[in-house]
Amino acid sequence: MGKAKSDSPQPISQLADYLRTCRESILNRWRTICAEDLKLINYSDFSREEFNDHAQAILNILDQRLRNREDESSVIEQASEHGLHRWQRGYSLTELLAELEHLYWVVLDEITTYQQTHRPLSAENLSEVYRQVFKISTETTRGSVRYYDELRQTNAAQQANQMQQALDSLQQLGKQQGEHLRNSAHNLRSIFGILMGAASMLKLPATKKEREVYVDMLNRNLISIRAMLLQLTDYTRIEAGQEAVEVKEFDVVTLLRQSIGLAQPVAQERKLALQSDGPDRLVVDAYRRTAEKKRVMP
Repeated sequence: MGKAKSDSPQPISQLADYLRTCRESILNRWRTICAEDLKLINYSDFSREEFNDHAQAILNILDQRLRNREDESSVIEQASEHGLHRWQRGYSLTELLAELEHLYWVVLDEITTYQQTHRPLSAENLSEVYRQVFKISTETTRGSVRYYDELRQTNAAQQANQMQQALDSLQQLGKQQGEHLRNSAHNLRSIFGILMGAASMLKLPATKKEREVYVDMLNRNLISIRAMLLQLTDYTRIEAGQEAVEVKEFDVVTLLRQSIGLAQPVAQERKLALQSDGPDRLVVDAYRRTAEKKRVMP
């Protein structure tokens, strides 16, 4: 009777006790194998706690299943959290799955060692153990793949949003370009109107002082036209990527007074009151275009 009892197969709980006793050995061997695996390109020098991460919880769930107890947590959720940790450290999905595969091979090796060094499990119990290991391995893979798939979808959505933002920016830039060209055309028409008015007044009888005023007005407006044409030229160079844009402060009041000064003689001739009213100084940010020097190499 005693011999029959000693030859009877061990319950699965005895294997669970053995695996729990060997837990640190399993984790250390797993880490060593991963460090030696050349396929794990992004394997880095984790601390022991960082490397084990959620593996402890996954092995706890395996222990509970071997004892027919309720899972303390979800394997899929634990695998997803483990995948997040590895993704943050630069792991690819292939590397993550290879790492988890090493873990379960170490567990299977320990089960084989137990069978060889202890009273073995029955074929039925051993089959149940392998079934539980396979099941938890499948759930771990599913959780890891699900998390990486969610990351892929999130990245795809972010890329789509970025592309939409870029498209919106291009459309807004196109509107700004059109507005800039319309304003430039309007300003040029206004200045040419002043020039034509001043030129026509030079044909009329006038004193020397009046003629000097008209000539001065012509010169100032010609300078303004030149500056505006240079700005338009710079604008085309910006479009071609040949010019840098520098943000610089400038005084709007000064610019407004200069513009009024250019048109003042014509306004006085036509007996019109042209004046500005507002603060003495209004500094804002504007774009000053500075052409980049290009050196042609021989």
